[in-house]
Amino acid sequence: MYHPTRNSFDALVLKDRRVGRGLCQLQRYHLDRYGTPGIPPRLTGIKRPDRTLPLRDRLAFGVLSTALTGVRGVGYYDEYLTGTKHVDGGIPQLDD
Repeated sequence: MYHPTRNSFDALVLKDRRVGRGLCQLQRYHLDRYGTPGIPPRLTGIKRPDRTLPLRDRLAFGVLSTALTGVRGVGYYDEYLTGTKHVDGGIPQLDD
């Protein structure tokens, strides 16, 4: 399987928005394991940049992490407000 790296900010934004949507879907379809939809799980980003990096790089990682955490939140609430809701609460099935 080929898994390309994300080399642009736009690619990272698309990925984190997709991750946020996925978190909401996990809650929607697996209430017992992931909690109530509408209350997002803690959205975590990069825990802590390497202390050996220059201050400028650590600050850049902090800003990037915060921005992408916000993007995950936007993806989560986008899915929560506009995502497909199944009447039976079950997991959607693929068509044959």
